[in-house]
Amino acid sequence: MEKKFLDETGLRHLIANKIKPELDKKVSLDENGMIPADKLPSYVDDVVEFEGFVDDATIQTSSFGGSTVYSVVYVRSRKCFAAQTGLTQDKTYYGNWGTRENYQELNGNPYGGKIFVEMNTNKTYRWSGTELVEISSGGVSLGETSSTAYAGDKGAKNAKDIKAIMDGDLPLVGVTIGKKSLSESGGISSPWTVKTADGKNVLTSSDIGNLNTLYGYTVTFSGSYMWKKTEGYKDPTAVNGGNWASKALPASGVWSDEVTVDNITEDTVITASVKAPKQGLILVDGCIKASDGTAMDSKSATLKVHFDYKVVMGAVGAALTVSSLQGKLSALGQGGDHYQQSGKSKVVTGVSTTASQYYVYAYPSKLGKLSRITMNDATPLLDGGFTFQTLTVKDPETGKQIEYNVYTSEQQGAFTNAKLDFA
Repeated sequence: MEKKFLDETGLRHLIANKIKPELDKKVSLDENGMIPADKLPSYVDDVVEFEGFVDDATIQTSSFGGSTVYSVVYVRSRKCFAAQTGLTQDKTYYGNWGTRENYQELNGNPYGGKIFVEMNTNKTYRWSGTELVEISSGGVSLGETSSTAYAGDKGAKNAKDIKAIMDGDLPLVGVTIGKKSLSESGGISSPWTVKTADGKNVLTSSDIGNLNTLYGYTVTFSGSYMWKKTEGYKDPTAVNGGNWASKALPASGVWSDEVTVDNITEDTVITASVKAPKQGLILVDGCIKASDGTAMDSKSATLKVHFDYKVVMGAVGAALTVSSLQGKLSALGQGGDHYQQSGKSKVVTGVSTTASQYYVYAYPSKLGKLSRITMNDATPLLDGGFTFQTLTVKDPETGKQIEYNVYTSEQQGAFTNAKLDFA
């Protein structure tokens, strides 16, 4: 068969009589570039909006019209849509209104082929034949029965609780007490300030942990605490008493509000404490149960200030006076008979006195009187072996007036390489 090219007449015939009729059969876009509604299937075109749900209402059989403002609602008890008019406290519901035919049939049943969009939530619904069923969640309704879907937030909580039970409780994260350093490198600086009794002389403290100082000084604490989120540990949820009981729990890695404790003159503990609910399985009244969140774990951190006392002991040529006691208190670090210790009790060995010497033992009277003085673990000397007096002196370091209990042996030369137990 011989092949020929189309001439101009043949080309016009092909376009006009063959190609164009076929194209006219296709859907054309409207002036807005959209597919005309009459070309859409009914289940795509039939989407209507309604205001929301009403549990129950008395629906008027009469119709209304004109310019009355209304909104369309779904009445659950009546299983139909209605037009709602009026103010909040004086609403009226009608079963026949201008756009009713977009929502339901004359018998009041919503159209089965429509998609209903709730304007307040953008959830979509369809009429199942007996109920308005949500389809925006996959065609199922939320609930806790065999025919409904379980709410996602409840399921997530259950999964979290089950994991907590299976994994068991986590330890509570630790707490650190300190003072945020003002230096560029940050870190922790000393929270302690030490002053003489008159408050005029301030000693620089470099202690960032516990403080050990002399009785007679006045100490001020000024600091904060911090906790940091740590893998394998649970976060605190609240403050648990202590010196920061009235302050808010800080966020992870953030210093808490600063707390100041002034005029500390005796052993004192500064405490930061946090807490969080126990998790997983716990022992309650002898039974293992899942924690209900009322039982709490707590974690605390402490800083302590401890005061040592100056104790004077040794052989003397005469009973102590205010002047001589004060002189011995000045001998700190100079090899004198002057010791720092935590309390009044001490065991001294190798005690010897010449024929012209007494033995003396003196300490701040706030510690109370001695209950015994025993020589060589056998001979009691508290009554009859030592005399007792009190002397008040101004400590040369701290500037504090301190009363001392002073015990002096009654006899000179009474001891030769003896062991004395003061308690």
